[in-house]
Amino acid sequence: MEYSLPYLLIISFYLVLMVFNRFYQGVKTRNKIRFFCAFVFIIFFGCRGYIGSDWYNYNISYELTSWNEWLITDYEVAFSTLVKSLKFLGFNYFSIVLVITTFQVYLFDRFINKTCKNIILPYILLIALFPVVIIDLQRNFTSILIVMNAFLFLQRGNKRKYYLLILLAMLFHLSAVFFFFISYLNRVKFNTLVLNLLFVLGIIIYVLQIDFYTPILSVIENSVGGSIGGLINQVTREEEVGYGISVGIVEKLFLFIIIISKYKKVKQQNLLYVNFAVIYILIYLYFNTSQSFINRFANLFMFGYIWYYCFIFSNIKNKLYNFYYVLIIMFCLLRTSLSYNYEIYSYKNIIFEDEDYMHRIQIRVNHYEN
Repeated sequence: MEYSLPYLLIISFYLVLMVFNRFYQGVKTRNKIRFFCAFVFIIFFGCRGYIGSDWYNYNISYELTSWNEWLITDYEVAFSTLVKSLKFLGFNYFSIVLVITTFQVYLFDRFINKTCKNIILPYILLIALFPVVIIDLQRNFTSILIVMNAFLFLQRGNKRKYYLLILLAMLFHLSAVFFFFISYLNRVKFNTLVLNLLFVLGIIIYVLQIDFYTPILSVIENSVGGSIGGLINQVTREEEVGYGISVGIVEKLFLFIIIISKYKKVKQQNLLYVNFAVIYILIYLYFNTSQSFINRFANLFMFGYIWYYCFIFSNIKNKLYNFYYVLIIMFCLLRTSLSYNYEIYSYKNIIFEDEDYMHRIQIRVNHYEN
């Protein structure tokens, strides 16, 4: 609990805010809650120190970047342009993290405000279930958030703005290219028998830890090369390992069963997010032997997963509300305590204390050696 405690405290803040929101509602209250949720998230994660793992690579990239030279790592032009501009204006690495986090929170708030009745629960689920996304995947997370806002235009029939935003998302992270080809997910309802068969097969692959995709991806990597090949290489390395049997996978199995049991009754306006939740869980099952693949590809569909939990919560009957609320508290607190209980997540906020660069490097080295 030593390293998880700060994250448990911020989760507890949002949970208390949920209790408050149950008794005080209305447009003005909702807007105030939106502000508090966003502000606390920005202060907590936007002002973080050298937390997690990828800060090391982002920091090196910041030190090397300049307007005079474009490196091979600058192929995601929008992200690189943002960092180069901020550095040119005199911002340090921590200030850049703050600016990027603020932009992410703006996109997150815009999306959940239009798609979720409860705007507090998405923050809780995001923090509890996706620590790697928030802390380590700056480019990926920004790209995913742009994609989710793009789907808001697609649902209104505005394909032009949708594709323009997908193009922008690609300039933050190339993985967004997949959304050029799957825009149909907002109108396609899969066969439940097929989904059940895929689910059972996925469980077998997960339990037996079958790696069927590395040879296929290696062939693709050698064929395409370049930036796409580099992304594929990250998920085919020998040191890649799976998550194994955990609280998280048990919870995902139960959620998938709930989704499939209600799938035939899904309304058209909700189909996109339900399909995202289904795809997220299936990718998690089939590609579990590579944490990098899950972090970079399964998480492209993470908002369907978050949305579905919010949907359940918003439609729960009053007599079951307290039970579901307690269940959410227990689950999120458990996941938070487990997910962040590593020394690399030892929390520091640069507003209140300075960071020790060499000490953090040693923590990172020790983490990977162990």
